[in-house]
Amino acid sequence: MGITFKIVCHTILVFALSAAASAATNETCATRKAREAALEVGQQKSWAGVYSSFKRFRHCDDGDIAEEYSYAIGHLLAHNWDRLVDLIRLSASDKDFAEFVVLHINEDIWEGDAQIMVSNARRQCPPEAKWLCTSIVDY
Repeated sequence: MGITFKIVCHTILVFALSAAASAATNETCATRKAREAALEVGQQKSWAGVYSSFKRFRHCDDGDIAEEYSYAIGHLLAHNWDRLVDLIRLSASDKDFAEFVVLHINEDIWEGDAQIMVSNARRQCPPEAKWLCTSIVDY
């Protein structure tokens, strides 16, 4: 009976510590990590920067942070179309990133950027980016 009691207590303790660690991880994203993500995302000026931020903070992609990603992605698609090759390369090696970019082509993009990016997609779409251009035009 003593051994069974110890095993049960140990199991409860392990479960409680696991739950606490999980809650702490979620809390980290909700507070400190979310602030870091919001600051970092808004400063991205390249696809490599967005990709790096995506790798670090994709688990925090919600609310204001998701909007910041949309602003950054829309801005790059509107004003850095000449660097689209970087996005194509990163997306070819990481399908999750490609899906992430498409997800952020949405109504949160500033109207002026949206018009420019749609024009870019219609007039200057490289063959290897048809998936992206279709998403832009259809958004």
